[in-house]
Amino acid sequence: AGYSLTEATFRWGALRIVPCFALGCALYLVHRRGPIPFAGPVAIVSGLAVLASASLGLWDAITVLAAGGLILGLGALDNARAGVLGSKLGVYLGEISYSIYMVCAPVLLLTTNVAARLTGAEDKRFHIIVWLALVAAIPVAAMLTYHLVERPARKAMRGFADRRAARSAATKARTDSPERVLQPSETIV
Repeated sequence: AGYSLTEATFRWGALRIVPCFALGCALYLVHRRGPIPFAGPVAIVSGLAVLASASLGLWDAITVLAAGGLILGLGALDNARAGVLGSKLGVYLGEISYSIYMVCAPVLLLTTNVAARLTGAEDKRFHIIVWLALVAAIPVAAMLTYHLVERPARKAMRGFADRRAARSAATKARTDSPERVLQPSETIV
């Protein structure tokens, strides 16, 4: 397309997720097959590869694949070895991670445009404090969407699924009852 994958967020719209979604599906299948041997070293090596690749400006696919390895390694750690990631804050950040993913681009677009108007920096070259504030807005917005949208929707969907399963079980029990069987189970001869 003539530009890097990391720029696809703003240029491709929804199509930007296709390659990363495919990678996520593949990583899920790998994780589902069984325990990942050496999950800690996989996470460390992948994390270092992400830092090196991003710092050196290497091809974006290298950074994305290394990030996938980092996620796989961290996801495969057992809770006893998870350290900070197993803490209440780490677990909470994991819970709101989908909301972070969903609000990241819109929040950055909105806040950078607002900050550019307020500071007069049309080239969007802000002071580091302004950038830190813009980035800090992402988890705040994610917390709001998690508690106001994602969590209630998830709860409603689980309730719907539970009611449907209960209704299905009740219907099956009623239709399988011996009083409703029209033919005897054994042939009479």
